[in-house]
Amino acid sequence: MLKLSLLLACSLWVGYLFAQDLQLKGKVIYAQNGVGVPYCYVQLKDVAIGTVTDYNGTFNLNIPSKYREGLLVFSYVGYQKQFISLSQLTNPQNIYISLVEEVKQLQDIVVKSKREKKLNPKNILKEALAAIPKNYPQSTHHLEAYQRETLRENGAFIKYADAVCKYYSDAYLGTKYAFKDMVQRKFGVTTIVIASNIWASGKWGERLHDHFEDVFMTKFVKDEVKIIASRANENLSTENMQANIEGGAIGIFAKDIIRYIDWFLHKKNFKDYIYEVKEGYDKHLQACYIISFYPRKSPISDEELEEKIKKGKRISREDILAGEIYIDPTTLAFKYIKATVPPEYKKQICNLQKMNIKHFGYDLEIEYTQDPVSKYWYPLKISKQDEFIFADTIKNKVIPYQANSELYFQQLITDSTQVKKLLGEDVYTIENMMPLFDEPVAYYPEFWQEYAQKNPLSIIPDSIRRDLEVSKSLEQQFADRHLRNDSLEAPIAQTKKFQYKIHQETITDDYAWLKDTSALVRYNQEVMDYLKVENEYIENYCKPLRRDQKTLLSKPYQQNPQRNRIFATLFARLLLCKQI
Repeated sequence: MLKLSLLLACSLWVGYLFAQDLQLKGKVIYAQNGVGVPYCYVQLKDVAIGTVTDYNGTFNLNIPSKYREGLLVFSYVGYQKQFISLSQLTNPQNIYISLVEEVKQLQDIVVKSKREKKLNPKNILKEALAAIPKNYPQSTHHLEAYQRETLRENGAFIKYADAVCKYYSDAYLGTKYAFKDMVQRKFGVTTIVIASNIWASGKWGERLHDHFEDVFMTKFVKDEVKIIASRANENLSTENMQANIEGGAIGIFAKDIIRYIDWFLHKKNFKDYIYEVKEGYDKHLQACYIISFYPRKSPISDEELEEKIKKGKRISREDILAGEIYIDPTTLAFKYIKATVPPEYKKQICNLQKMNIKHFGYDLEIEYTQDPVSKYWYPLKISKQDEFIFADTIKNKVIPYQANSELYFQQLITDSTQVKKLLGEDVYTIENMMPLFDEPVAYYPEFWQEYAQKNPLSIIPDSIRRDLEVSKSLEQQFADRHLRNDSLEAPIAQTKKFQYKIHQETITDDYAWLKDTSALVRYNQEVMDYLKVENEYIENYCKPLRRDQKTLLSKPYQQNPQRNRIFATLFARLLLCKQI
């Protein structure tokens, strides 16, 4: 009887242990020197649960009991993935992982130089910049394109948006823009679009920012984009993530750094980088000059970083890129550009402030092609990935996000008889806060079915559908984004008796429980639950009005651009007061 009781007790204890969540703590280090690896992904395989390591390579992760048999994956760019079975962990509170560099076998490439002198990377770059006027369109032109944006949370897709676009693009001059050419755009229609975005989305200041945001905040002159059609799913975040990728269709277009050379390719920046050059082949097996670049400035130390943060000083973020530039040796045209923030510099774009969304990774790729008719080069594809962290000190977890933007160009039009200014309220000039996800364009399934037959790129990958089609199809989500549910009842807050005295007068406030003014209001679950229901009701009510709002806000600028800034400022203040 005693043995049976002990056996039963042991069984209950084991069952209790397996019913508890698994708390993991550990550190990821470089195998070659034992130094901690910052921003290494720690993900549960095939499950949207994970985190990233901090500055020192340490991590904390809570695994629900039902995933105790899962596989933990450690991944970092340039290093071999490491795997750990959770069921075989002997000490979950003391996990050490060593990452080993990937060894890639590269084929030796030898191309005989056509130049007698030794290749000089800066001279080649200068010649390529000087050749921009003969290699790229020298007047305004049209580009037809397809854009896609995705947002992942803990490795799983939570947001999807895409669009068919037509661009009215400025010329490739290979020179800097004068300040007088920037002012009208910066203080013109930009402000009105900010107001429109606040009104349409109901969200103030929430955005997943671009690492080089100044590129498309100030340096655009004539660029415009018209949204022909767009679609977006419902937000499936489990962490109440409301922020969107900034810039939209015009923001990703701004990454054509051959047109806007100021921030990176201009010769004034040559002093900030170390360059090397070799002769090789691109992916089409065509001969190229391959110029690699790396920051000249050493990465900031942990001590200096902490000191700058304490003093509130800005940390340099604009001269810390590394990558490659492929240049055609015959025409000296830029064919391909890849830029990224090296791991040792990531601390400079992410200070990992608590309770805030912080940037820590950036990758950019641009590929160019030559138009067979005009012989001009133009972008074939622009893609950008930004990585973010939300460090939640209340729930004691770090949540990683990956924001991807891709732009595929289908046609270049340079004929002056066809290139006209774009018209309509679906036209945007440069504005870094108008997200594609909130674009108020109705979903037309027939259009997208026909477009997919001609442009297979617009077919949504199965990997995205698997994450997003949890409760209903993406097509249904696209449609529901623009349909108001008239059966949804307005929420009514419950009343709770509360009295207080001011100047000997007793005041009754039945809604005082909603007035939590502490910094931790977002963790007052009762208040947050009610506000969530209220926000959902307002969002639902405004769905059919988004188009009218956008049309209304576009008219003042079209009728009188000179008064646009004053009107937009007043309107933005009115909207802010409305939200408060």
